[in-house]
Amino acid sequence: SIGCTKDGRTIFWQQDAAGNVRTGQVMRYDPRTGRRSRGPGAMDWAHAILKRKGRLPADFNLRQCLYGEHLLKARPEATVVLVESAKSAAICFALLPEFLWCATVGKAGFSPERCRVLSGRKVVIIPDADAHEEWSAKAPVVANAVGCEIVVSDFLIRHCTRQQRDTGYDIADYIIDQLDDGIPPEYAADKLREAIGSLFIPARLAELIAGCLKEPFKNRTAPKMVALTQN
Repeated sequence: SIGCTKDGRTIFWQQDAAGNVRTGQVMRYDPRTGRRSRGPGAMDWAHAILKRKGRLPADFNLRQCLYGEHLLKARPEATVVLVESAKSAAICFALLPEFLWCATVGKAGFSPERCRVLSGRKVVIIPDADAHEEWSAKAPVVANAVGCEIVVSDFLIRHCTRQQRDTGYDIADYIIDQLDDGIPPEYAADKLREAIGSLFIPARLAELIAGCLKEPFKNRTAPKMVALTQN
């Protein structure tokens, strides 16, 4: 869920699998570039604001959850793509909604505790460029502890410069750069599909591709359009 403050900052609400709102990450972005602003007030948390206003007790103990976690129950068969920032998850979902995009909201959030709700899932992780080695090493640990299948995408580190890698270039930065260069959104979505790879494509799409490969010339008439949605 996404909201906004009166002064134009974006709120990425963290809602858990039970529907409880844990907190909201409050971020200011440059409207010209779409990138995070820096300086005082550029980043805050909803629970911290409420504590300062006396609407939450001073000893309130936050336990974060995955951004997008509340969507898991409604889409039990969907492949989850896990990124670091909520902004990345929101942008990527807009381009490729057949996958369920979640975010750890911080590099350290890729942990067995935070990812426990992914038990039994197929998960693709797209680490920020500066976290690729760390997340790659943690992936089998998280997979074993949680009981899920995890594939690590190396797309981002293959498509960024050394400087971008050092500054934490993420998949949203890549998509924004593509759009700034004039690439149509549907081509940017194709780039995301490339980043995810072919292992975890939606089942109905895989069945259609397999049928076309088996009998490619069976029907020479114009094909009927089929909605390829993930249940």
